[in-house]
This record gives sequence, structure tokens and C-alpha cells, in this order.
Amino acid sequence: MKKIALLLFIALSLPLAADEPFVRNSGAVTRVAAGANLRAQIDGVRDGWVGYALPLAEPRSIVCRGRNEWFSDNESEGRTSAVHLFFRMKEGAIDDMKIAAPLCTLDAGNRPVTWLEGADERAAVTTLIDMARRHKSSDVRERSLFWLSQQAGAKAAAALQDAVEHDPEESVKARAVFGISQLPDDQSIPLLVKLMKTHGTREVRKKAAFWLGQKKDPRALAAIEDVLLH
Repeated sequence: MKKIALLLFIALSLPLAADEPFVRNSGAVTRVAAGANLRAQIDGVRDGWVGYALPLAEPRSIVCRGRNEWFSDNESEGRTSAVHLFFRMKEGAIDDMKIAAPLCTLDAGNRPVTWLEGADERAAVTTLIDMARRHKSSDVRERSLFWLSQQAGAKAAAALQDAVEHDPEESVKARAVFGISQLPDDQSIPLLVKLMKTHGTREVRKKAAFWLGQKKDPRALAAIEDVLLH
């Protein structure tokens, strides 16, 4: 009996599984994500928060601070290979979004929270792309683009390029250029060079040149020199 009690105490003392969120001012109900039908499950939550784990292209250190989380170079703060992405639903539509590192706590503001466990990575990226292209809030579009930039792959790069070309807000275009700079160098440098040399908007060209200047790569420096000399 004592052994059973000890095992129960240990089990209850363990932290939540990495795929589950920490929530205050509410409680989380966990459901299994249904494959590629992730967006349908999100839209099926009429009010409250709905979230899932979004894998990162590479582990990053993130600190919990304020409305959103921030990347940090401090290794002691711990690295994570995924973030928790939350959408706030209002009358069946996505009203806002928040990002949390797994050890950060979501203040749900007394709204119910639905956690979709085991979300399909492709469906997660597709949902972000849709948000980046179509959501009415430029703030939500900007944050979607940023987190897309943390996903290596052709789909993420294409969505960022699409925002640079077609989003009506200059702040979103700027965020998309920054997002492109966050892609792996073999993806980001050719795209930034092309933007710097050929884009029709001066501000986009300046942003591309700036982020190229932050790269410690001979290809970036050669491209900047070429523009300055010609």
C-alpha cells in the first residue's frame, strides 16, 4: 500500500507532458488533433482559446515576457524544439493569437482552452500560411509570418515572398523581409539578394540590404558590394 501511495505521489509530482500547455485563469481540455483537418478543428471552437505545438526548424531559447515570448541567446534559460501556438476564438472566428514556449504560462483570461494534441506539422504550417495571407489584422499577419520564418521549407519561404509582394501594409512587408532573413542561409541569402536588387519598393530593398548586412556569409557581402559599385 505504501509503495502504491509513493508511486502515485511521484506521478502527480511530474511536470505535464511537453505537448501540454501551462494555463492560468482557466483549464485546458485536451483533444487529439485529427490529421490534416486541423483548421476545421480550430474553427470548431466557437469561443475561447485553441492551441497546438508548432515544431521549430532548430531548437531556440525563448523567455516568457509580456504579451509574447522573445528569443534569447542565454543558453541557461533552456532550449525548446517547439512552441505553443494559441488562437483566440470569438464567435467562431480567429480574433487574436499568442505564442508561448512550453514552460511559459498562458493567461487565458477566464476563457476556456482547447489543446489539440499531436497536431500534424504540415497542417500547422498551412494554417499559419492562411493566417499570414488572409487575416484581417496586420498584427496577426506579422506574427504568423515571423513564426513561418522559423519553419524551414519551400512553403514557408513562398508564403514570406508572397507577403513581400502582395500584403497592403508596409509593416507586414517589413516583417516578411525579416522573416526571410531568419530562414536558413541557403534559402535566405538568394532571396534577400533578389529583393535588394530587383524589388520595386525602395523600403523593401533597404530592408533586404540591411538584413543581408547582418549575415556573416561571403555571398551576402559580395552582393552588397556589387550593388554599391554598380
